[in-house]
Amino acid sequence: MKGMMIGLLMALAATPAFAQAPVAATDAWVRAPAPGVPMTAGYVTLHNSTRRAIKLTAIESSRFERIELHRSLVVDGVSRMERVQEIVVPRRGEVALEPGGLHMMLVRPIGSVRDGDSVDLVLSFDNGWSLELTVPVRRQ
Repeated sequence: MKGMMIGLLMALAATPAFAQAPVAATDAWVRAPAPGVPMTAGYVTLHNSTRRAIKLTAIESSRFERIELHRSLVVDGVSRMERVQEIVVPRRGEVALEPGGLHMMLVRPIGSVRDGDSVDLVLSFDNGWSLELTVPVRRQ
């Protein structure tokens, strides 16, 4: 029985969901929500060390009801946001989620989220990998 359990654990560890993702994150932070505003934004730079592009498809957190992927754009001189289904991290490259561009839209905080707090995020990719982050909350 013990041998079967060890074999099962080794098989699980070899699957993509349990393997360490070859995507790294830097410069991650969440903007402190303004008083009375039910959403805020989050930012991160993702680095891909693989030979193929990887798509960020979802982000979750226990501190927000939902998180959407968005991009900011200007149409006819008017700034707007547009929801996107995925964000491509180029092969052996990086993509920045930053103010004025691609970003996370964190909707309806659960409890208070203030400057100085931290937020746990789980980033999910199209190949089954996930990346867990603890991100600081700050004003700017």
